[in-house]
Amino acid sequence: MLHTPTASLRLRFGLRAFAVSLVVLGMAIVGTGLFWRARLMSDLTASVSEHLASVESDVETLYQFGQFPPTGPEPYVFAPPEEGVQVLSMSGTVLAASPELSGSPPAISPSEVAAQAGTTVTTVAEHQVYGDALVAGETFTMGSDAYVVEAITELAGVERAAWITFVVAPLAALALSAGLGLGVVVSVGSALRPVRHLTKRAAEIAAGRRPLRLAVEADSAELAELASQLDRLLDAIRDAFDREQAFLDDASHELRTPIAIARTELELAQRDAATDASVLPALRSAVEELDRLDRTASELLVLARARAAEVDGFRPIDAGLLAERTVERIRRDPRRRPVEIVVSGSGTTMGDADALERALLNIIGNAVDHCASVVSVAVTQGAVVEVTIADDGPGFPEHLLDHVFDRFTRGSDRRAHSTGLGTAIAAEIVVTHGGSISASNGDGGGAVVTIQLPAASVEAPTTG
Repeated sequence: MLHTPTASLRLRFGLRAFAVSLVVLGMAIVGTGLFWRARLMSDLTASVSEHLASVESDVETLYQFGQFPPTGPEPYVFAPPEEGVQVLSMSGTVLAASPELSGSPPAISPSEVAAQAGTTVTTVAEHQVYGDALVAGETFTMGSDAYVVEAITELAGVERAAWITFVVAPLAALALSAGLGLGVVVSVGSALRPVRHLTKRAAEIAAGRRPLRLAVEADSAELAELASQLDRLLDAIRDAFDREQAFLDDASHELRTPIAIARTELELAQRDAATDASVLPALRSAVEELDRLDRTASELLVLARARAAEVDGFRPIDAGLLAERTVERIRRDPRRRPVEIVVSGSGTTMGDADALERALLNIIGNAVDHCASVVSVAVTQGAVVEVTIADDGPGFPEHLLDHVFDRFTRGSDRRAHSTGLGTAIAAEIVVTHGGSISASNGDGGGAVVTIQLPAASVEAPTTG
């Protein structure tokens, strides 16, 4: 039966490990990034505030020596390595500054600093010297005058750390998660290697049809126990299989001997009673019933042999030639109606020629029995070898279409609507050859049976 394949177990586990690790690492990265950014900003703010106190102390020293506030229009310039500071009047005039800020306007206005108690800390974007920067300012008094001191430092280090945290780290997390997922795939694949061996061995057993032992050594106790229990199950199935096959084989042989004897006796009695009109029809009917029993016994024997057949014993077969040979047998059978049978096409498959001939004999014979005048057998080869048997008869009753290949399926009319063992055995033979069989009614009427067998490309196909 066809089914939609699903993702392998190791792939599913690998994807889950990748997804879970990616989520966990992503949350850890975001949390860590936010924490460290806040920590860096806090340390930077504390550093700037300390810088303010240092600058105030320097300005007070300058004030005591009469160097502050400056008497000229130019601000006092602090000597290197001082940087990032300005001292402002309340009107916004730069009175003192580090060299790089001596000609720059205030980063924040003195009124904003004076409006808040204590130290004012803010960020500015695209400062003309420092770019994105953190600015701290506070007011202080000397004598009767109030001044504002501001310290500014760039945020490049913080932004760089944030970029590493939120851009580079996620890429690293992605690579780490992918590596973890791949590791899980490899690990699960290694752990499931005995399961693949079990699957391969089971497929070999299925291809050979006869249930043998798995005989697989597993690394883990659980898989070893599974393999052991499956072997026990296969042993039980094999025993039942052998018993059923032996029964079919013995029953078919045991039935054919008394049937042959009874037929001989009845034929002798029929000859002796040729002049007795009342006895002769009964004898003829008894011979016909024995013929039916003989055919049933033969079918059972074919079924037993088909089940016992091994794939290793299959040979290339031209299905077209096999169909022609089968049709010749039907034409030579005096019990069959003389109808037109048309065979066309060819296709090569691998199998047991005798078993496949029996399957075709049953299906084509059934079509001959129920057709109006013509039966067609068409063989085509593509991805598979397809044999289509169609007739111009009444077709299959609709209520029997799903049961055509069941054993002894019968409708209301035993003669016209019965399948007996013939179609069931044909289906069994086709399935044991790795094929499929289906029944339908043609658009213009008549029964259609389609057999599909695996195609084989060989140079010299045979039919037996």
